[in-house]
Amino acid sequence: MQKDGVPNRPVANELVSDSTGAIEVRWYRTQGEQFHTKLVLVKHGRQLDASLGSANLTRRNIGNLNMEANVQLSMPLNSPLAKQLGGYFNLLWNNDEQMHIEYTAPFGAYKNDSQLTYWRYRFMEATGMSTF
Repeated sequence: MQKDGVPNRPVANELVSDSTGAIEVRWYRTQGEQFHTKLVLVKHGRQLDASLGSANLTRRNIGNLNMEANVQLSMPLNSPLAKQLGGYFNLLWNNDEQMHIEYTAPFGAYKNDSQLTYWRYRFMEATGMSTF
């Protein structure tokens, strides 16, 4: 089934433009399938917070309207798990040049500035009339 990038593309556009480029976005390269895993890593001081799972960071998922699951972990930045998570993130973000594997593409590769797509996403998120 062909997807139009909602909600990811409009949200990515917002993140990049509202942060004046301070937030970087990369896209996982697929062959038409969805890359469903979510990984959020937040470093603060000597601590790492990680959110892992399948839940989208949307109103429906955060409000328990979709039956998806995430787990939140907090750990010292120098712990073995934090190092593994950081290594995995860096591999996907930077790609594997030695093996010539491109896991991710830069933001511009799939950027969508369509106002129709943006407002459709906004309506769906505001009303809860979505699957995300």
